Amino acid sequence: MLKRFYLTPEGNKYPSVSTVCALSTAEGIKKWRERVGEEEANKISAQASKRGTKVHKLCEEYITNKDIDWRKVMPDDLSLFKEEIKPMLDTHLKEVWAVECMLYSNHLEVGGQV
Repeated sequence: MLKRFYLTPEGNKYPSVSTVCALSTAEGIKKWRERVGEEEANKISAQASKRGTKVHKLCEEYITNKDIDWRKVMPDDLSLFKEEIKPMLDTHLKEVWAVECMLYSNHLEVGGQV
């Protein structure tokens, strides 16, 4: 389980959103890993992590107006981005103030890099 914490400018120490989410899903993930087996679970997790990293980078490049060589994007990643993510970004994202900065909520007592 992830156990990442962020220190706010006021000195509050908040767990990351991923750490909080892991608390509620740890048992489900454990059951899934037992069901599919450790080797298969590790394979699926590694593939999902690699895809997530690629699509995250694609989103970041898109919202920061970087030139993207669409020919180098894997078809599944391209489909996910163009059909699912890009329409949401185009509809809901009006102005980008920062990318990959620390945000936190004193109300929710969580923090993280976004």
